[in-house]
Amino acid sequence: MNIASCRAWAPALVALASAAALAGPGSTPLQLSGTGPYYRVTLPAALYPLAKDMALSDLRLHSAQGAPLPWAWADATDAPAPAIRRHNAPLFPLTAAPRSGASTDATMQLNVRPDGSLAWRQAQASAPARSDWIIDTHAAKGNLLSLVLTLAPQDQGLYSFSLEASEDLRQWQLVLPQADVVQLTHQGQQLQQNEVDLGGLRARYLRLRWLGDGPAPSLRKADIQAYETLLPSPPPLQWQTLGPARCEAAACTWTLPAHLPLDAVRLSLSDPNTVATVTLLGETEQAPSAAAQPHRHRLFSRHREPTPTAAASSHSVLRQVLLSSTLYRLSLPGQPERLNPDLPVDGNSYQRLRLEARHSIQEWGSSPPQLSVGSRGREIIVLARNPDQAMLSWGQPQAQGSALPLTELMPLGTAQATGQGSLTLPSTTPPAPAAAPSAAAPPSATSNHTPWLWAALIGGLLLLGAMAASLLKKVQPQS
Repeated sequence: MNIASCRAWAPALVALASAAALAGPGSTPLQLSGTGPYYRVTLPAALYPLAKDMALSDLRLHSAQGAPLPWAWADATDAPAPAIRRHNAPLFPLTAAPRSGASTDATMQLNVRPDGSLAWRQAQASAPARSDWIIDTHAAKGNLLSLVLTLAPQDQGLYSFSLEASEDLRQWQLVLPQADVVQLTHQGQQLQQNEVDLGGLRARYLRLRWLGDGPAPSLRKADIQAYETLLPSPPPLQWQTLGPARCEAAACTWTLPAHLPLDAVRLSLSDPNTVATVTLLGETEQAPSAAAQPHRHRLFSRHREPTPTAAASSHSVLRQVLLSSTLYRLSLPGQPERLNPDLPVDGNSYQRLRLEARHSIQEWGSSPPQLSVGSRGREIIVLARNPDQAMLSWGQPQAQGSALPLTELMPLGTAQATGQGSLTLPSTTPPAPAAAPSAAAPPSATSNHTPWLWAALIGGLLLLGAMAASLLKKVQPQS
């Protein structure tokens, strides 16, 4: 070892000291607004790598003076997961449906029975060649998880549609601006994508409208997969785009943020007019614990059977099969480019994701697919007398400031939480050196109440200095 090698180690040691400073305990103020004293705060997915586990069990709420604040998980419940049921939803064709407005002539011909089901007021002729559809989902009492469409066998192509929801057939809300159903057969190979994720939607009726000017397919059947009881709607997915850590002849691997619950993945092929069958696996050093489920919002991921099972592993790495799917990126004549939909995952935390090709990664095109991971942030409810002084901390060992049962925090019900809140987390990567002086930035959220940060940084610098001094003593003066 020489002075040059010592210089080469210097950036790594500084980065290590900076990473150690960010990986331990920290805190950040909450920005609360609206009518209190209860405030609902959605936690960002970037909080998971800072916490000690996927359940965020080390989160604490306190005032700026260190006094604990009462709070609870907004999704906290001891009730078991609801049962899932599949329903064959009745279909009603709508002829010449307008592209704007709250109702149609065909809708007005429908009669709502006392039980909520639909029927024609008078007998209808057979469905026309092109029609939009009312899908009667009233029999599904709980949240809608997925919609499965069955087309006529002779319909071959990629068809786009929008989806609206209503409770009374008069007022409609757009819930899916565009979704695709694919049915293609070529040289004995079949590509079929007919399931659409509804993500826990609540609606008595759906209106499906085919998009584009081409001929629409003949819709033969619509199945709804839903819970048997109603759950609160989940917060939206938070997405992060990652680059592959390494690629082999038939697989690529991505490293995931620590403790991040994986609720969905988005895989986008690099080249147009490409179709590839893939298998996605989660890699961990230990088996994921089914008992340590991070939050109930994971239930709204589209239900899939069979349950993923452990795959063969090597080098003590456990691999869990998450899904097998067909990726596509197609540009058909007269139609805009179509991409495969986002894929729901089980909500567990994995250290890495491994994407395997059927034979070779060359099937994916000129480069690996772009991977984005989606996670539903958890929500907390805070009771704050002084909204300007509320703080959130992580990595704290003390029990004071931990979560209360939701019923204890809010004895009058969750409708009292009318205020909203947000927070800003420190960056998990060391900042690049500035080229020139700039305006003063606000102090870091972790600069308060963390004297050990300075100790970690000073320790790293002392270690670097000791190594440099030791090497300098061994250097012989040149003659």
